[in-house]
Amino acid sequence: MPPLNHLRQLAELILESVTTLERISQETNAIIPTLDDTDISAPQLFNATAEAITASRVIAAAGIQLAALTRDPHEAMFDTVHEPYKGAALRVCLEGNVSEILRDAGPERLHADEIAAEAHIDGAKLARIMRYLASHHIYREISPGTFVNNRLSAVLDTGKPVDELFAKPESKHSNTSGFAAMASFILGLGTAATTQLWETISNPATAFSSRVLDSALHRAQGLDVPLWVTFEQPGREPARQLFEMVMRAYNNMQPASAVLEAYPWSELQPGSVIVDVGGGVGWAMLPVAKAHPHLRIVIQDSEKVVKDGINNWNAELPEALLSERVTFQAHDFFTAQNVKNASAFFMRYILHDWPDEDVRRILEQLRHAAEPHTVLVILDHILPFTFRDSSFQYTLGNDAPEPLLPTYGAANTMGYLEDVLMMVNLNGKERTVAELETLLASTGWKLKQVQRVEGTVGFFLPIHAVPV
Repeated sequence: MPPLNHLRQLAELILESVTTLERISQETNAIIPTLDDTDISAPQLFNATAEAITASRVIAAAGIQLAALTRDPHEAMFDTVHEPYKGAALRVCLEGNVSEILRDAGPERLHADEIAAEAHIDGAKLARIMRYLASHHIYREISPGTFVNNRLSAVLDTGKPVDELFAKPESKHSNTSGFAAMASFILGLGTAATTQLWETISNPATAFSSRVLDSALHRAQGLDVPLWVTFEQPGREPARQLFEMVMRAYNNMQPASAVLEAYPWSELQPGSVIVDVGGGVGWAMLPVAKAHPHLRIVIQDSEKVVKDGINNWNAELPEALLSERVTFQAHDFFTAQNVKNASAFFMRYILHDWPDEDVRRILEQLRHAAEPHTVLVILDHILPFTFRDSSFQYTLGNDAPEPLLPTYGAANTMGYLEDVLMMVNLNGKERTVAELETLLASTGWKLKQVQRVEGTVGFFLPIHAVPV
């Protein structure tokens, strides 16, 4: 097809989808936000219905593909290779509490010098940094050197008073949504690790290794034990708690329905046991416990994480702990599973941390403990290829319209990003349906189905498996 036809097709997809959103807005009274809106918690049009989610994704995918098609390729790649500088600029504003300073100022705009005075940094440098970010629609410059928050910069706001953030920086991310914590973790430790990816995959000593200790992160940090083991070491409580908030952020990036619809929990008999294997502090099972009080839930993780989890649940849902319908248990999932009467083993964001040989060890332990009726529910990113093939029946149901990439391209990259992130940090990986099916079959499990859940991001989908 001639390139000009692609240009017109993309433009028409955008126009058609905008018309769809206008109709849905009239039908639902959902808000159509602007970039200047900072109330990101309000219900908005782009996620009002399944049709609105699809239309929004088409607009984003087509817009990004239009930019890739129409920009000079050198200029486009120039921006791409300089992405680390955007991350560095963003980190300055994140760690300097810039979004909170602007929020506390209310509707009044602030000059960079005023923001910098509170953050104890150089105002002239901050203005240059914020101007660069504003060119990417993060913050908005109102007059020379004067800025306000916008729809994108508002997501970095922890919601806490500025005075508290500077007085108690160690608790900045506690009792928050976790998004700023995730950004802090990725822009700090994570970015440092990415600089060693080429050196790691080109070094003969580590190029073909799948050991956790041979990952780029471990090379960059000089770690001789896995990252999560360092979280258990004395004096590392702040790092462990930050990582727990990072996990909460990833949980909040997906709709609540991702776990609630991962399995028909309501069909389980009263008293049925769900084991959340490697469940951290239990963020995933919290909505299940609230919605299905007839179930018993066992959340397993390391001893110190379990203690943090009990504290979190005492704050979020203490009744569940008092009644013992939710319990925490210290457990290593590479060892024999000690819950033998489980109706379901549940794992979210677990298998992607590990190479295939370790995944087999985890699955084998669960298979040995499974009853004939036990179901295994795996919730990870299930990656399709980026060309059109039959795998889309599992992941999207319907692939994106031509000439978009069938995956919605850069408007739906979270799963692929997570795949590279796992490679960099842990030598882990996200997997295709076929790869998971092979792993399951080799450990005594049979893939039963991939459950579609509307609104999830990056092919984050539950797989159901049963004992062979």
